[in-house]
Amino acid sequence: MRKITIILLTAAFVIGVLTATGCGSGKTTIVTDEGKAEISEEGNKIVTETGEGTTTTEVADELPTEEDLGVPIYPDSTYDKESSGSISTTTEEGTSKIVSATLMTDDSVNKVVAWYKDKLSGMPGFSDVTASSEGALFMVGDEAEGRIVAIDRNAQGKTEISIASRSGGQ
Repeated sequence: MRKITIILLTAAFVIGVLTATGCGSGKTTIVTDEGKAEISEEGNKIVTETGEGTTTTEVADELPTEEDLGVPIYPDSTYDKESSGSISTTTEEGTSKIVSATLMTDDSVNKVVAWYKDKLSGMPGFSDVTASSEGALFMVGDEAEGRIVAIDRNAQGKTEISIASRSGGQ
């Protein structure tokens, strides 16, 4: 599960960088002693090609489906597309995909935590790894098909739900 957590946190960081740098178009080649990477940007998508494979990072304009995320979407929540997206990586070992979504609600953190705990606790590999009384962190799945749901109060006083899902483990 630690590997999944690191991968999902990396995905969130990359999506944040993509969002912060803006979306445009262009192509860049970076050459180092370790090899060459070709990075192309078009619209809300960045494609990185190296000798090891291709990674596509995309900011999602629309809320991913529950099927994409692998967990239920909290009722009446709003989608924050600036903090959401997907990363797909293809190498000779196969393809993996990470989909993330950030949702906001005016409901209390405790209400949202109880709702997700009820919905996720019956799923294979469920684990409540919450380390604080201020929110919750739930994990479900295994190394190949992991999901993380983090619930917390944001600076604007809303309850923020961050969901990340990894499939096609390599």
